[in-house]
Parts: sequence; structure tokens; C-alpha cells
Amino acid sequence: MCGSCWAVSTASAFGDRWCIKKVGQSTQFSALDLFSCSTSSDGCKGGDPYGAWKFIKSKGVCTGSDYKTKNGCKPYPYPSSGSTPRKQCSSSCSNSNWKITYSKDKHFATTVKALQGSSATVQAIQKEIQTNGPVVAGFMVYQDFMTYKSGVYYKTANARQVGGHAVVIMGWGTQTCNGKKLDFWLIKNSWGTGFGEKGYFKMRRGVNECGIEKDEISFGIPKI
Repeated sequence: MCGSCWAVSTASAFGDRWCIKKVGQSTQFSALDLFSCSTSSDGCKGGDPYGAWKFIKSKGVCTGSDYKTKNGCKPYPYPSSGSTPRKQCSSSCSNSNWKITYSKDKHFATTVKALQGSSATVQAIQKEIQTNGPVVAGFMVYQDFMTYKSGVYYKTANARQVGGHAVVIMGWGTQTCNGKKLDFWLIKNSWGTGFGEKGYFKMRRGVNECGIEKDEISFGIPKI
């Protein structure tokens, strides 16, 4: 399996922010362009979302799509399982049907930023989402997260840590669980619609659950 969550999540958040800035004009961007060309990361072996944002600012990111639809300049080339060697950076579109050249298909961010530690408060994260759109967040994955189906997730006491992950925080809310109100983040995962609530999940908000609020919150402003 390709560990490209950092690139997929950044491309997704940039697309959402682009749509907001363009007032409803939806464009998908290429995770392949990010994980194969960003020098601050190591492709399918993992990477840093903030490094991907900086790549978008300096080099730009081309259009793309998910594995099934195969649209845009560089659509995502890998299925959810199987061998995934690092893709070499290419300065041309992998989609032969795409009519725009790679260099002209590039889209940029004007500013990029990361919140960590004390600067990554719930209020700061909410303000950024409310003002400019979804943000990318890193957190530690525990074994019980892998079987999440619905509701507000928080790790159980003896859950084993299995690695790190990057996702897109879309919004927030409050849900009553067993008579108790739980504040949550609404989050888009990158594991397909078969995971959780059609590809989304809720994680407890305000307690830095699994490091979701303090590890790294990254984002950029699209250049329109």
C-alpha cells in the first residue's frame, strides 16, 4: 500500500480551498505530482504535508483525479493495495488525453503556514477553516482506529500505536453519545468510501486526541 496520505490530503484540501476561492468552480489536483516531485518527502514511503504545501507555493501542482476516474494532467496511478514503487518526477502529463501542457496546468499557493504545539489551538484551527477552508492535520493512528465504523472516535486505553497519518479537517460539531455530549472534528480520510462514514470520520475535539490538534496543522492560500 502506498503511504501517500500526506500528498492525497494536501491535494484534496487545496482543491477544496480552490473551489471556495473560485466560488463553486471545482478542480481536482494531483497527489501524484506532489509525492513524485516534492523533494521534502519520500513518495509512497511517507512525507510531510507542510512540505507539500511549500512545493505548491514554489513549483505549483497540476490537476489530477482519483484512481478510478483518471482525469486531469496526472491522475492517481495506484490502487488501494499492491506494489507501489516510487514514481519518478515527470515534467509532462501522464494522461495522454489531457490537452493542457504540464507547465501551463500548474496552480500555485500564495502563502503557506503550519500550526504546531501552542499555536495550534482549537480556536485558531476553527478560524482558519471558517475563513479559508479545510486544513491538513497529522495524528497518530492506533489499532482500534482501523475498525472505525461511525460515531465519535477516541482511542481506547490499551490500543496499540501503528503509525502516523495525514487527513483533512473539514469542520466540527457536537454529538450526543450514550447521553454524553462530545465535541468532534469532521474529517475526510484518504482510504476510500468504504472506510467509516463514507470515507469520513469524527474525532474527539478539544483534547488533542491522538495529536490531531498539536502535531501539525498545515494549509495554503490558492493563487487565483
